[in-house]
Amino acid sequence: MHVLLIVALACLTWMAYAAAWVFEDAAKARQDSDQGRSRRFETQAQVLRRLTQSIVVVVGIVAIIGTFEVARQAMTTVLASAGVISVIFGLAAQQTLGNVFAGLQLATTDAIRVDDIVVVDDEQGTIEEITLTYVVMRTWDDRRLILPSTHFTENPFANWTRGG
Repeated sequence: MHVLLIVALACLTWMAYAAAWVFEDAAKARQDSDQGRSRRFETQAQVLRRLTQSIVVVVGIVAIIGTFEVARQAMTTVLASAGVISVIFGLAAQQTLGNVFAGLQLATTDAIRVDDIVVVDDEQGTIEEITLTYVVMRTWDDRRLILPSTHFTENPFANWTRGG
């Protein structure tokens, strides 16, 4: 029965992970009529899908581990000291968390979108991908410049695609 429960939890996690792709594709299909709004929505949908998938995987792993009695007892001890652990984790992961929040900010404020032409630190290129932690820019000579998301929130850049 325990193995069956683990398999069921793994299947549910996989289904929720795959559902994020389905919702992103359905949302993109609805937005195809307006090109400018579609690119903005595509960028936001990508970031939100990745965030959702990350949360689903973490919850699924915790649920599977929680099926073991020894792990439940260990998690109870860890949760009892969660306040101290979260402060230590927050200080240790400050730069990573800053990049995650910057990625969310880029996706929601519409500062850059996928396929925008930008100039960053004297490099001109096209935005290919925006994730929670980094942005991939294809330069004019087909190089890929990978910048942390905080670079776009802390430094000035020119976006030649923006109209207004």
